[in-house]
Amino acid sequence: MDYEVVARAAADDFTRPPASKARVPILDVHTHASPRPETRLLLQAASLYGVDTLVVISRQWVLPDQLRDGWQGTILVAPHLTYEHLDDEKRFVAENLQRVQQAVTAGMRVVKFWFTPRFYAATRLRLDDPRLEPILRAVEEAGMLALVHVSDPDIWFERRYTDRELYGTKEEQYPQLERVLERHRRLRVIAAHMAGDPEHLDHLQALLDRHPNLYLDTSATKWMVRELGRQRE
Repeated sequence: MDYEVVARAAADDFTRPPASKARVPILDVHTHASPRPETRLLLQAASLYGVDTLVVISRQWVLPDQLRDGWQGTILVAPHLTYEHLDDEKRFVAENLQRVQQAVTAGMRVVKFWFTPRFYAATRLRLDDPRLEPILRAVEEAGMLALVHVSDPDIWFERRYTDRELYGTKEEQYPQLERVLERHRRLRVIAAHMAGDPEHLDHLQALLDRHPNLYLDTSATKWMVRELGRQRE
């Protein structure tokens, strides 16, 4: 990284981005937006930095039109599953299969699976749970992508997830992901936030080597700067 370039951009409050070395479309595959004033700033930044497409994770199926004002790029909405009737397996599966079909019909390309330790503590549900199998299979057969948040940084396990019986260890977060990758070879999975493990690049490389259908995103930039900045080489 050219730190002088970054310093000059910072001096202008990042309102004059440095020239890009790669003339290719830029797709931000993991961002969040809602009908709030801050979202306009997001779209302004996307336009300024040449982002062509935003995949917006939102509980709203259609992003409000006013959020698109003044921005010519593409917005794709990535819906969540619904867990309201998790205790009723038939209803849970049926509702989410319908949700996937609605997403396909609406032209959506990504489904978000939020399976953090906090989610597990609240639901005791893992990504490889049998109740999710028909839903994952439907996503796979539709040719959609699964964006999966499966773990968090080491420091969270040191400070937030200290109750191992409730949250499990960090190492215990990954078997659920690998089992899904093995069962659904045609399902393309994007592991959010560098799979929650930017501290251990050897582990990420091993995951990528074992699973050709696995991809990583670099979202949650604060994590990436903090952790990767410690191992610049």
